[in-house]
Amino acid sequence: MKKIVLYLGVLLIWSFALQPLTAEAKKEQPDSIASDVEALIEQARWGDGQACVELANRYCEGIGVEQDFLCAMLSFMQARDFGAIYDLKVYMADVLEGSNFKLAIDGILKSADKQSEAALSISEQLIANGSSEGYTIQGALAIEQGDTLKGMELLERATDQGSSFAGVLLCLQNWRETFNPNIDRFTALADKKPACYLLLAYTYMEREESLAAHYFLKADQRGFLNKEGAQWLLGYYERSGEVQLTEEDVRRLQKLSGEALEEQGDTVITEE
Repeated sequence: MKKIVLYLGVLLIWSFALQPLTAEAKKEQPDSIASDVEALIEQARWGDGQACVELANRYCEGIGVEQDFLCAMLSFMQARDFGAIYDLKVYMADVLEGSNFKLAIDGILKSADKQSEAALSISEQLIANGSSEGYTIQGALAIEQGDTLKGMELLERATDQGSSFAGVLLCLQNWRETFNPNIDRFTALADKKPACYLLLAYTYMEREESLAAHYFLKADQRGFLNKEGAQWLLGYYERSGEVQLTEEDVRRLQKLSGEALEEQGDTVITEE
């Protein structure tokens, strides 16, 4: 793929930035954190934007979940979908300067804007801070500059150190004009990083709807089903009936889709 850095930048334009966790959240005990994350996931599945913001913070900090830039970014995007964030510029202005998440955003956007030296400098800061996203940025830059072998090696290194963002880009390296990603690698990545199920679903929306539905449901199980995905899944269910949903699932998808629910109103409902 010729415009790998541009892809990174476009995706980040729709993402958000990190807000610090509260002192109370940081003091939680491990068992409490784990159960709290599961509760947040369930709330996110019902369209609770604030739960999405908190989940994104957890993914940024690695509290109760594995630290992951892509999972955090997609959770922030859901928070936008569900109305928890209204002004992206204001929200971005509240980011803690110097955080790895903020540095990664800056580095990727500078890469997309062809500010290679600035992006490289930021990537080195990230690496010094122990963030694999520094290698992601360097790999993307190398590929854009024509050194595909070096770029792939750097992306592999970032993936080995836990970067799902780099892992997705490695899958994208196999995309052709027919829009055919490396599905085996993509699926293996999604099994480890559930946010990738959402991206897998998008690859199948216009190609094989039953698989798109399958991956949207997988994303939903871990709280990564966004508004557009819910709308598509609900429409697929209504026109084909080929996906099994309970009445509660339908009501939840309607809520995620933004449809007016007379019975539920704006109340966040959790499953038993």
